[in-house]
Amino acid sequence: MPADPNPQPNPDLVNTLPVVVHLLDAQQITTEQQATLLGLPIRIVTRARHGHLPDRLEPDQIVRMSWAVHLHVNLHRLYAEPVADTWMTRPNGRHPFDGQPPLHYVLEHGIPGLMAVNNLLLSDLADYPTTTLAERTAAATFTLTINADLTAWNQPTAKPHTDT
Repeated sequence: MPADPNPQPNPDLVNTLPVVVHLLDAQQITTEQQATLLGLPIRIVTRARHGHLPDRLEPDQIVRMSWAVHLHVNLHRLYAEPVADTWMTRPNGRHPFDGQPPLHYVLEHGIPGLMAVNNLLLSDLADYPTTTLAERTAAATFTLTINADLTAWNQPTAKPHTDT
């Protein structure tokens, strides 16, 4: 029997697909959106929800599943329910979402989008939050003007400072 030209990296990972679908269901992500996020046909996602597994998953699909789990875990580390479960589908003013739901960004950017959102959550977990659109706009237009009145500089103070 010839060797499989595309061997499954870890056949047990196929078994995790129903769990990932369940996590995405909990985040109120539709079947169609899940299929796009995971890089799978809609029918595979639907069947996985009922415990029917595909024969194999491509490495790209496994990476997508992994990032989806990371996002779910980090959201639940940061927020209580129901915020954690609705965060991906609610509009968000932070960069890079700019008013769109994080899910929209992820679906548009694929794996790099999943990574970027996960990095944002990790930043929040490290207590180093990213900036909002308003903060970035203010920083872009910020001007600092220093108006020094040097005539007051040489004025003696009422009580001079002495080191003792």
